[in-house]
Amino acid sequence: MVTCIKTNKSHNIVTFIFTEYSTENLRCCLIITLVHMLLAPELVMNTQGLQIIAVCDNLMADMRTEGILILTRLIETFVRASPVLGSETIKPIVPRIFQLIYQESDATPIIMSMYLSILARVLLASHEIFTETINRLAQAQQQTVESILGSILDVWLTKMCNVTQAERRKLLGLALANLLTTQSRPVMERFKGVIVNILEALNDVSKTDDNGILMDSLVLVDGQSPSDFNEDSDSYYETDHDQRKKQLILSDPVHNIVLKDYFQSQLLQLRNQVGQQQYEQLLQMVDTDTLSQINEYYFAL
Repeated sequence: MVTCIKTNKSHNIVTFIFTEYSTENLRCCLIITLVHMLLAPELVMNTQGLQIIAVCDNLMADMRTEGILILTRLIETFVRASPVLGSETIKPIVPRIFQLIYQESDATPIIMSMYLSILARVLLASHEIFTETINRLAQAQQQTVESILGSILDVWLTKMCNVTQAERRKLLGLALANLLTTQSRPVMERFKGVIVNILEALNDVSKTDDNGILMDSLVLVDGQSPSDFNEDSDSYYETDHDQRKKQLILSDPVHNIVLKDYFQSQLLQLRNQVGQQQYEQLLQMVDTDTLSQINEYYFAL
């Protein structure tokens, strides 16, 4: 039974989480942990974060879909609450999640969506941790770094169409755009798939305003409330916890980075990196219809 939670040297949170291995108990305890973390993210991560992640890592392999969904949402919230510190805190479990992406490609769409979302947030928050994780997996499995990254990308590019939530599709699009300037061979070999998936995410979030100007529908504009993007928001009654969830939205790259602008900036940087001739060779890998859509609706390539 849960009686209290303290933010000191006690290990109450970790003890509570899995004292009784049932889905309902797990749900209650992790929700309490989540609320506690939003209240004091740095304190929880610094004092109990590694313990929480260690417990999640130990039990994740034996959990059913609902339990995995709860755990992955908690793990993602670590990074959303504090991108750099959160990525560092969840680092022990990141290799498992990356590995699950390419070894359990038959995972349900909602679970794969969560795996990919965590990967994307880690990539956007810390290239160092992303690269370190790929290196660790390559060493552990006696494969090359390019092979591991290629396997992840193959699943990512294939399964992204099954991600239905616009916010998550944009998140994955931002992460793919981020990879364009890493000068990675696996990314360049899959250039067409990367561009196509970014464009599809861009199409999903783009809309025309009253003045006929194309805009990113997920980016907060002046005077707009984060509640517009909070599915759990209750306009009639708002708690302190609701306010803290709004803060996650305010700092989320999904809601403060314009995908079109970021995509264009990354392609421009890529062209500067590789030169005009190689850049044009990369564009030739992409089908004419995709290139035409980008040129006509978004920006000149």
